[in-house]
Amino acid sequence: MTATKHPDQNPPADPPSITRDSVYGVGEKVTYEWPMGTKDDIKALYDEYKADMNNGENIQQVTYKNQTGRGSLVVRWGREGSQIQGEPETVAMIEEVIAVDIVKDICEHPYFEDLTETEIAQARRAAEDYWDEDEIDARAAKQALGGGALWTNWSAKKKTLYEHILHGVRSYFETGFVFRRQRYSVRTAETVLTFDGINKVETESPGFDTDMLSLLSSLPAGEWLYRPPSAEYLGNGRWKTTQEWQWALKWSVIYGGSWGE
Repeated sequence: MTATKHPDQNPPADPPSITRDSVYGVGEKVTYEWPMGTKDDIKALYDEYKADMNNGENIQQVTYKNQTGRGSLVVRWGREGSQIQGEPETVAMIEEVIAVDIVKDICEHPYFEDLTETEIAQARRAAEDYWDEDEIDARAAKQALGGGALWTNWSAKKKTLYEHILHGVRSYFETGFVFRRQRYSVRTAETVLTFDGINKVETESPGFDTDMLSLLSSLPAGEWLYRPPSAEYLGNGRWKTTQEWQWALKWSVIYGGSWGE
């Protein structure tokens, strides 16, 4: 069977069939369908929507079908309605909080924060040079340990640090966090990134924009270092942009943090 085209008769501008598919918390997808028409007219309509898709419109897929002289067209739009405050509806967002193990020097452990720098230096030197108690006392008497005290006058924490280093325990694990925010969009203008403030501690926590807030009440207290953002072209006018912040209880003053002030 073939389709006959009459004068001034073209496929309707509005699709005869519209399907809406909504997923809670994710958004809505819309599908347009022209179920029949002359193959040339439907192909022309296909070319128009294909061009729009390649130029960055929020179109996920365009399908043209020619069967026995009749053409059909299905246009599937990208998901809309992310319902994220301050974000366009065409932007989908994913946020992640990732825990990572960080190996740090044993002297940096909060347990030893009451020790002075001199006490830490004395305990480290004594342990690394394998001095026993008698050697420590002998060198203390000669002021060869930076004016250090006799072993009996060492504090409990100073002795503990010495014993850890002496037995090869020179580091410890600390849990760090990475907060990552990814945006998926068809228009780069909607996800403009900035390199301002990279590798600097931000004055406020990045905070949640998605429903992650219903799972985690807040991000860990501490200081967040803003890392360089990135953008990835996914093809067909689609982009993925990524922002990342790294947590520490205190970052160094060289990053704008509070450690070392």
